[in-house]
Amino acid sequence: MPITLRGIESGRTATRKALEDIDDDTKQAVEDAYLYCLEFPAQRVEAEFENEEAAEAFLKDARAYAYQREGRLVVEGNATRTRNITEGTGKNKTTRTVSFARFRVKEYVAPVASANGDSETPPEAGE
Repeated sequence: MPITLRGIESGRTATRKALEDIDDDTKQAVEDAYLYCLEFPAQRVEAEFENEEAAEAFLKDARAYAYQREGRLVVEGNATRTRNITEGTGKNKTTRTVSFARFRVKEYVAPVASANGDSETPPEAGE
């Protein structure tokens, strides 16, 4: 069965935020996540936000920082839908609504030209 493709608006109309305009907490979160992901490469980290829009905004800024910092990194991940979290028991039970940014940070590897001139990403070590 043929697959039908259609063009859509990409949503990438904004320019990347300037490095000096990115919040220091976001920069530190990327650095901390990078160190964690170096130690545990198969895992991701998550950060909690009050809503999905805040999680998406964080990821956008995290990607901008990772791209522009000295020693370029890549942030891969997504924001989760908002969900209710219940904490405590009995009369002390409370419910709050949160969203998460779940992501990993890794070193950027530039594509290399193959023998036929096509660009390809080099294989991971051990492949």
